[in-house]
Amino acid sequence: MIIQEMLAQVRNLDSGDYAECGVYQGMSAEIIAASKHQDSFLYLFDTFKGHIGHGEFDHETSHPDGNYSDTSLEQVKERLKAFPNVIIISGDIRKGILNVLDGRKFRFVNVDVDLYEPTYAAIKFFKSHMVSGGIMRLDDYRIDDCPGATKAADELLEEINFVGHQVSWWTA
Repeated sequence: MIIQEMLAQVRNLDSGDYAECGVYQGMSAEIIAASKHQDSFLYLFDTFKGHIGHGEFDHETSHPDGNYSDTSLEQVKERLKAFPNVIIISGDIRKGILNVLDGRKFRFVNVDVDLYEPTYAAIKFFKSHMVSGGIMRLDDYRIDDCPGATKAADELLEEINFVGHQVSWWTA
């Protein structure tokens, strides 16, 4: 299932916002913003500095520090300025910035951060903040040069209805 199909599937749910962790230049954020329910918010999280720090489960040669740093908060703001209810938060999701969303529920979350620790942090937070029928898309699941992202998903989602062994998404 491609991202547009996932967004169409969740658009008519009764409630829920949207989020993306790992915005880069805002290409998928633009797709989400254009497809989201008009009354919902889209929360975007990125360091806008590229990858920061690798763990023991990550391929440093595939994703060196600074990889994907050819972006900026201003560039993404400009790209998304036509869309209402888009909130961009700059920072490291491993350091608790997702807590600003406590109390909110989500119909769609796109996790595209490549590395173990930020993937783990995103999944851990959002899996308890999804509405019934919501979708969490794991962009890096089962990608050869993202073993840390796959490990994080396997660890956190093994006990729930995760269909990631065939495709990279989870339905709440």
